[in-house]
Amino acid sequence: MRSAILAVLLVLVAADTAYASGFTFPETGTRAIGRGGTGTASTRDAGATYFNPAALTRINGFNLSFSGTLPVYRMRFQRAPYAYTDNTGTDVTVTYDEVTNEPVLFPVPNLFLAHNFGSDVWSLGIGLYPPSSTKGRRYERPSLENPVPNSPDNPDVTASRNGGGGYMILETDLLGAYGAVSAALHLRDINLSFGASAQLLYARATVSLGVEGSGIYEASAAVRSDDNPGGYFVDEAPGLFIPTTLETGGFAAAAIFGVLWEPTPNIAVGLSYRTAHTLRTRGSAAVEVPPGLQSDLISLEIDGDRAGLDLKFPHILRAAIDYRKLSEGGSPLWDIEFDFVYEMWSRLDTFHADLDGRVRDEIGLLGPEGRQLPDITLGRYYRNTWSARIGFEVDALRDRESGTGLGLRSGILYESGASPSEWTNLDFTSFDRFGASIGASYYIKNLSVDAGFLFIKSPERVVTNGRYEVLNPLWICNAEPDNEACRNNGDTSPSHATNNGSYNVHYLIFSLGLTYGF
Repeated sequence: MRSAILAVLLVLVAADTAYASGFTFPETGTRAIGRGGTGTASTRDAGATYFNPAALTRINGFNLSFSGTLPVYRMRFQRAPYAYTDNTGTDVTVTYDEVTNEPVLFPVPNLFLAHNFGSDVWSLGIGLYPPSSTKGRRYERPSLENPVPNSPDNPDVTASRNGGGGYMILETDLLGAYGAVSAALHLRDINLSFGASAQLLYARATVSLGVEGSGIYEASAAVRSDDNPGGYFVDEAPGLFIPTTLETGGFAAAAIFGVLWEPTPNIAVGLSYRTAHTLRTRGSAAVEVPPGLQSDLISLEIDGDRAGLDLKFPHILRAAIDYRKLSEGGSPLWDIEFDFVYEMWSRLDTFHADLDGRVRDEIGLLGPEGRQLPDITLGRYYRNTWSARIGFEVDALRDRESGTGLGLRSGILYESGASPSEWTNLDFTSFDRFGASIGASYYIKNLSVDAGFLFIKSPERVVTNGRYEVLNPLWICNAEPDNEACRNNGDTSPSHATNNGSYNVHYLIFSLGLTYGF
């Protein structure tokens, strides 16, 4: 029964991880994806609301930008073998099958509109777009039939199991969108523009994962230490794997401020800043109690399944310079842009979940009033990240008079990872990333049909110092924590890291869009 208590707590924290980091990739918009995620200085459509609202002053009349992006996320995780000595003194080893995610294919749309209403001084824009992320992913859960080594059912000292990532994540479904209203002002004498965008985020997340429901651990004095006062966890019991699911949602407010300076027709310098914001969510949790934890004598009841947690998003700083080559008549031939992006993920050091509820049992093991669900804090200790990007576009193939014809794009990028090695987890795989992209637009008068493709690959990460511990929610004793027995054995359950192993990640990002202006 106590397994269900902390199962709820853990899934809340995991949901925070999944959405706060967003599984983000660069960037929003088909043209930007084709240019390696650049756009802070070069954007010339209504999508400037996202990259740099100051660039809205480039729009002459009305502009619409619509795109749909299909991200395909692929992860392979090979959990490291786990070796230990059991309570009979026998050395045993558990190995794991490789885990791969089942991608959730879901087109991600975004829409931007802008108009200058005949003014050459100011422009307005609106937008509706999601965080740049994958909607969801699926992983195999551990089987109830997975063997326990050196046991009556499996006398061998080794065992091979599936679902090695189940204690980190089983499934996610993420939906969210920013609504934005923007305005920009152009100082014609010095060709300098300022812009601001007010943003409101609404997001919902459904996350499932599992925790350990057994009490298989070694608690003898010989294995206790200051770091592990209760002893160490020996092995998971897949038959007592507890799937848990959280559904939560909420709102957050943010803003983007931008500056654009064009000292000559060939050069543009852009700066933008997005404020940090916290998504305050409320939701409910459900626990799937396995047969091994059910009893005719004991049943579990949770009074109140409401829960709340805060999801922190980082400050984002962008700086870019764009050089544009023009023909003698002033039509574009090609341009190249250099972007630098700095994201302050270090404000997200831990995840904290607030719970509102009590756990009771029929025979009173938890006391007449039951036990209050405690809050929980879990470390992630993200680091600030930076990204360098280069985007290139060729318009020389277009007709000089009408503008009709083909435009081509390409780009490359590098992003540093937010997640330290020891806190690596399947729920947010923010490793170092390298990317390359291609894109194209076909222009017909005021309309363009856009396409982009971005490939992102992370070098293999091998974790040997993992600190993401499987949670074994069974307390060592039923008494209150100040009981002498609990003091001797420790008042938390022993555990061991489940995130040791090798991780291989890549993204395939496809995007199609339309841009229309008059």
